[in-house]
Amino acid sequence: MEYEEANRPGTIAMARPQGFPDSASSEFFFNVTDNSRPFGRNFSFLDPFGYTVFGRLTNVEQDLEVLRKVNRMSIFNASELFGSGAFQSAPVYLPTVNRLFEANNFARLTQVEIPQGNPVQGLQFSWEYSDAGGFTGERDSFEISLDPNTGAFRIERSLIGRVVIDVKARTPAGTEFVIPVLFNGFSRQVVDYFPTAQITPDYENNLSIYTVPWFGPIITELRSEDGSLMDTFPWVWHGEHGWIWMSGNGGLDVIYLDPTLGFVYVRTGSYPWMYAFDKERWYYYARNSGNGFIDPQAGDQRWFYDSVAEQWLQGRDL
Repeated sequence: MEYEEANRPGTIAMARPQGFPDSASSEFFFNVTDNSRPFGRNFSFLDPFGYTVFGRLTNVEQDLEVLRKVNRMSIFNASELFGSGAFQSAPVYLPTVNRLFEANNFARLTQVEIPQGNPVQGLQFSWEYSDAGGFTGERDSFEISLDPNTGAFRIERSLIGRVVIDVKARTPAGTEFVIPVLFNGFSRQVVDYFPTAQITPDYENNLSIYTVPWFGPIITELRSEDGSLMDTFPWVWHGEHGWIWMSGNGGLDVIYLDPTLGFVYVRTGSYPWMYAFDKERWYYYARNSGNGFIDPQAGDQRWFYDSVAEQWLQGRDL
């Protein structure tokens, strides 16, 4: 795409490094003020290319105020809090470490509508399931509909799971284009419990991994004998602690049932320190000493520092 339309209020444009006109890839920004001059062509000697606008609000007078409200929100540097540099500028409603960061504290886009569909006139769209990826047993988890004239999709997910479809576009001359699309379902309960979890598909094992920046990777999917996926939450499999049971509302403070320590309290900013209620003491967990499995014969081989005994012990010795 090339620069054509000015960056006026209510438009959306591609973001890119200064001075590199063909480097825009996935990041974008909304113009809440008139940026037609600073983001236009020939404004700067170092960057005379302009920033490409590719869309605009359908109702600028009504919807622009919504964006401006988001723009006025407090920006909170939560990189240290969550252990990830991706949260250096997080817009939140309650930017304070004394309150739980629940899902509703974050500004999130919950719905995006593209009413005009594909701008190429005359195309006819259709779709069909694909056997690629071997996700044929999970099709019942999705409800998919497609407008044949615009190519606009509507996808509803009732369960976790994955499905691959082939989207077909046919020109008036009869030429057909096929694009495979993967839809990856996820556990809404996990996302609400851990708002900062990053979802990564594990195609080799046909699962989704939820990586919580400060707590580590967890999995909440279990495949039954018939090959279907089940959501195990509040039971989750942690990459270091194994199967644990999540309690409470999540967010920054987490209470879970550990296989060795019993009920444990952990918090972002202080983990891997953990408080064991049954033992009435703090333990410092040696990260990477666990692999998510407890050998029935060797016992729990994770390492913990006992704050009362002031010594390192393996879980099997606690």
